[in-house]
Amino acid sequence: MKQWVLKKPYLEIKGNLLEAPFYDEQTGQARFIDIIEKVLYTFQPSKGPESLKKIKTQETIGVTANLHGSNSEIIAGARHGLAKLNPTTGSLSYLCKFWPHHSPEISQKHATSPPPSHPLSHSNYLFTRMRSNDGAVDSRGRFWVGTLNEQPATPSTKPEGVLFRIDPDLTIHTMLSNLHAPNGIGWNLSDTIMYFTDSTTSNVYSFSFDSESGAISNQRVFFHVQGDDEFPDGLVVDREDCVWTALWGGGKALRIDAGGRVVGEVILPTAFVTCPVFVGTELLITTRGDPGREGDSIERGGDVYMVDVGVRGAMKRDFVLS
Repeated sequence: MKQWVLKKPYLEIKGNLLEAPFYDEQTGQARFIDIIEKVLYTFQPSKGPESLKKIKTQETIGVTANLHGSNSEIIAGARHGLAKLNPTTGSLSYLCKFWPHHSPEISQKHATSPPPSHPLSHSNYLFTRMRSNDGAVDSRGRFWVGTLNEQPATPSTKPEGVLFRIDPDLTIHTMLSNLHAPNGIGWNLSDTIMYFTDSTTSNVYSFSFDSESGAISNQRVFFHVQGDDEFPDGLVVDREDCVWTALWGGGKALRIDAGGRVVGEVILPTAFVTCPVFVGTELLITTRGDPGREGDSIERGGDVYMVDVGVRGAMKRDFVLS
């Protein structure tokens, strides 16, 4: 098994929850977000760390993608739905919302309590508690995004997460429900398998994927993370059909072949590894700031790492808005 051991971050951000790294091959720009701090970071890897820029976003976003045909806006999985995001100003405008039928008054009243028997109550309950997390665009320009309950979980908390598929005409499809923490999504090179992570179950799942219709079927466990304090997080697929998954709590990014075997690992000096993405043959990896550590040590996390792993990533797709 090949191993890469990293000692120092490429970008010392000392952020909170760094996630959703993305590299635009056409412009040579990389970006990632701090979900909790509502910040979008951009930089040019060819120009180094000094090219880093920081933009405050209008509200929480969980993931971004390029918008086909646009040079001034990108697509974001925002708190309540899919939105256009201006990466220069941080402003956003919603294209569609996951739970559109809500009353602000009811949402505020029942923000932290179970929904009452009101016809709009469940929509309001979800509207208040849920946010977009990870996501990806498939080969036909459809945006897949998972939503999770960001409120602190308790032993009695029911899984409320949903995996949505948003088509180019902005039709929203509920693809999976009763999820714990929907996370990394990707497809194999033949476009016949979709990978999807539900972190709290410790599983990366695989589905049979129909690229024409966008349907998924035949759910099975592709990879299971052993251990009580380690969970799979974001993922990316490379051009040799291997899946790279971040290991939250495990301080690693694992390379897993199509048969579910670990064939490589990147070891980081911090525990909470969140998501990888390819920049050419280099893997860019985001991390979470460890709330249990004080100070600004490397072990605390909240930084960005890069390492050359000798393979390129699968093509990133644009969201196609019809």
